[in-house]
Formats: sequence, structure tokens, C-alpha cells
Amino acid sequence: MNAFTSVKNKILWFCTIGTLLVPFIALAQFENAISNAAATPLGKIFLILGGLVAIATPVVVALALFAFFWGLAMYIFNTGNEEQRKKGIQIMIWGIIALFVMVSIWGIIEVLNVTFGIRQGGGPGIFGGGGGVPAYDIPYGSLGE
Repeated sequence: MNAFTSVKNKILWFCTIGTLLVPFIALAQFENAISNAAATPLGKIFLILGGLVAIATPVVVALALFAFFWGLAMYIFNTGNEEQRKKGIQIMIWGIIALFVMVSIWGIIEVLNVTFGIRQGGGPGIFGGGGGVPAYDIPYGSLGE
């Protein structure tokens, strides 16, 4: 039960910190905000934290994926030990939950970006957007006409 609680606490901790740092990423999405924010010491701190979050996001996703495969390995290699198999299943479930939450947040943000016409630079580009490239450039009047 300790290994499960430890993994659960770590995933919860990473998700909480990631959620709290999302506003710092939003600060770096506007071209003028970067130059204006860099003019103040607090703005520089926000930009540094935003950069760290941008670097840490793929690492956290990779850790969640690693947790899933670690649980899968525990499940497969402990065929004779039912307790270890249960631990493996629990780790896999929490890895899937962590991946689902992170990818869902990315998807919701992308849907909001497309809905409100927000062009962001350097994002992951889940649906073909990101990097400042518009995700959908279909004029609304030309659909089906």
C-alpha cells in the first residue's frame, strides 16, 4: 500500500504544481507581454518559471507514461505474486489517469484557442496548430457551397 500511496502522492503533486503554474505559461503567449514582462524583475521571474514549466511538461508526461509501463512490467513479471500484480494494476491505473488529465487539459486549451481564434507560438500543436501556424484556415462561407 505504501508504493501505491507514494505514486499517487507524486502524481497528485505534479498535477497540482502544473495547474498552479499554468498562468505563467499564458503570460508568455503574447509577443508584447514578453518584452513588457522582461522589463520588470517580477516579469523576468514569471518568464523563467514559464520556461521551466514548458520544459517540465513533456517530462511529467513521460513520467506518467513510464509509471504506466512500470505497472505493466510489474503485472507481467509477477505472475506468481498476486499482491505485486495488484500493485502493478494500481500503478497502471494512476499512470493512465495522469496521462488522461494532462492530455485532456491540452485538448481543452486547444479547443478554446481554435474557438476564440487565439494564435499561440511554440505550443505543442496538438491538432495541427502551434508554432504560430493556424490550426484551421477554412473560411466559414465556403463550407458545403
